[in-house]
This record gives sequence, structure tokens and C-alpha cells, in this order.
Amino acid sequence: MVRIYKCPGCGSEMIYDAGTDRLKCPHCGQVRTISEIECMEVNGTAPELVGQETADNAGDGAKEYKCPGCGASIVTDEHTAATFCSFCGSPTLIESRTEGRFKPSRVIPFKFDKKEAQNKFREWTGSGLLTPASFKSQAVMDKVSGVYVPYWLYSYDAAVDITADCTREFSRRDGNIETITTEHYNVNHSTTGRYENVPYDASEKMPDDSMAVLEPFDYSELREFKMPYLSGYMAEKFNHDAAAFAEKVRAGLAPDILDASVNTIDHYDSVNVLSSNVQFLNEKTEYVMCPIWTLNFKYGGKTYPLYMNGQNGKIDGVLPRSKGKTAALFGIAFAAFFLITLLLGGIV
Repeated sequence: MVRIYKCPGCGSEMIYDAGTDRLKCPHCGQVRTISEIECMEVNGTAPELVGQETADNAGDGAKEYKCPGCGASIVTDEHTAATFCSFCGSPTLIESRTEGRFKPSRVIPFKFDKKEAQNKFREWTGSGLLTPASFKSQAVMDKVSGVYVPYWLYSYDAAVDITADCTREFSRRDGNIETITTEHYNVNHSTTGRYENVPYDASEKMPDDSMAVLEPFDYSELREFKMPYLSGYMAEKFNHDAAAFAEKVRAGLAPDILDASVNTIDHYDSVNVLSSNVQFLNEKTEYVMCPIWTLNFKYGGKTYPLYMNGQNGKIDGVLPRSKGKTAALFGIAFAAFFLITLLLGGIV
């Protein structure tokens, strides 16, 4: 089904109120807790519009749905789970994209709203001496979008076995002669460790490097997944299942657990690892959704994507330098250098 949550007061679309457990109408201010909406859905009294998925192929893997608000066609790719109707603007939830094996077990809801995200993007530039003036304009900031990104969380028990050549050095002085003795020990060392909730973003649309910068999230704030959390935001379902990324995750963790194990070999002056074996046991995976604010800034014919952790506000991205500001700054620096040169020449 395609679902829109309607305000029982004025009939407008209700959206998730960031940092709370409720939906709020942006027009009349009425609120409904997510628990209340769930109970109303069970009783058949929920303030919502529900439409059937037509699921017509629209080409290139896209799918077409009917907006339950205005009846217009909504065309999405096969991975979109929540979007907006381009005609009436209604936040539209595509339930089949979050059902069955595509249903997340938990979600981290957005901690702050779009207005605060816009302010954080503006503050991120600091003084912004070389930032294009247009970046902080309202027209650009209106393009800030909230997206729930699919993540796989991996948990492992880790076991490490190491064979190492370890040394101890002793020195003895007899008059002016110092003798240094090095003793070698063949050491077999075993350690165990535990990894909880190692994240890997499961969306091909999101750049892995940027998502890695924004991680980790505070997973203590994970909540049971409910559809209303998505209302008013974009959302994607995973492109690949957990097995597709598991080897990369283990390969990334292996050097970390090996270094940690080597550091527990103490009472020696040096440790030279001869061989090692790292095993990851009792793998557990969990499919969750995490909040990301996005902003694509276009300047000089190029697009500069920016990403923000929707829980803690951490930002990743690179902004262009304003050509005009750069030229002006260079001119000021050159003028200052020329003036100093003249003054020093006059003094001499």
C-alpha cells in the first residue's frame, strides 16, 4: 500500500516531529503519538489515506504508484521506501519497501528538524571567507533533505592466535665496557574480543567514504521500527543483503583486533609477529535505518554533495571556493605585500 498520514483537525499531511515520538501537523499544530496512531490503525480509525500500489514498470527499474492524496503518478526507483508526491507535495510511504525481508528491525529517528539542519550547515562554514555567498541563501538551504539510509549492523566474537618472536634486553657495565644481552622468546599468545553494531551502509546511492566519516551513530537510541517515523522524509531500502558486505567488514576489523591483541603482549622490549590467525565467530546482523541530512550545492557547473549525521550533526563534504572572493583576497594580500615593501624600502 501507499500511505499518507492525515491530520484529523485540518486534513493536512502529518510528518514525524524530529526528536520526539509523535507526528505533528505543520499547519494547525495538532500532534498524535506514534503509539496512538498504531492503536487507531488497529481500530480502523487512523487519520490516513491509503492507496494501492499499481507497481507499473516505468522503465529502467523504476516503479509507478498512485498518490493517495491527489491521484497523480509517483515514479520511483526500486529502492525508494518513502518519498514526496511531486504534484501535491504529500509525504508518501511505500509499505512494500519496508515489509518482509525489507522491514528494518529498528530505526534511529531524526534528532533535529530541517531548520536546525540548515543552521548547522551554515555554521559549518564558519567565517566562510572563501565560501560562495550563494551557499547560505535560503534558496540553497531549502534543498536540504532528510533521508533514512539503510544500514547493516554486524556483531562478532573475535579470536586471535599469534606466534611472535619477543625479546628482552639486559645491559651490564664492567669499567668502560658495556655488554648488552638480548634474549629471544618464542611466544604463543591468544586473545578474544567482541564487536557490537559495526555499521555498513547498504545504499548504493550514498558514498561509502562520506558515510564512514559520519559514523558511528549512538546505537543506544535505536527504536523499534514504525512506519510513521518515515513520514516527511525520504527513505531507501537496502541494495544488497548482509552477506554482500560481510567480508569487507571482517577485513576492516582484522587489523584492529590483531593490533589490540599484540598490545596485550607485555613484559618484552620488542614483539615481532611471525604468524597470526584471526577468526570471527557467532556473526549476527541487524537491518536498521539511520538519519542523514543531505544538501547538493551547485556552483560553477559542478555539484558539491554534503552530508550530515541526523543524530549528532557531524558533517562531511567539500565546498568550492568563490572565484571572486579568492581573487579579492589575493589582491588584498598582494597590496599589503607591496605596501610593506615600500615602507621597508623607505626606512632603508
